[in-house]
Amino acid sequence: MLLASITCRGVGPCLAVEGATTREVFEAYLERVLAPALSPGQVVVMDNLSAHKGGRIKEILERRGCELIYLPPYSPDHRTPSSKRSPISRGYCGGPSRAPAKG
Repeated sequence: MLLASITCRGVGPCLAVEGATTREVFEAYLERVLAPALSPGQVVVMDNLSAHKGGRIKEILERRGCELIYLPPYSPDHRTPSSKRSPISRGYCGGPSRAPAKG
């Protein structure tokens, strides 16, 4: 399994592990790999994978001065068209949504 982050600048710190991502594995990734690369004030957005919830997840991020936001549960009625950036990236990476350049 590959644990990775995505930032406005591209792919962030990654960790490859054998097996499933449990909460313990995810906490270790956060504490040892991702958190050292975070700056106070950054917003960390996670989906609703059970490994992303509970335990020390919020504590680890708050110790770094970061804010944790969970995405709402998936709904096909609320998908972002593929030609636009997601509302999360627009809000935290700045600038209006733009369709990709053609050609």
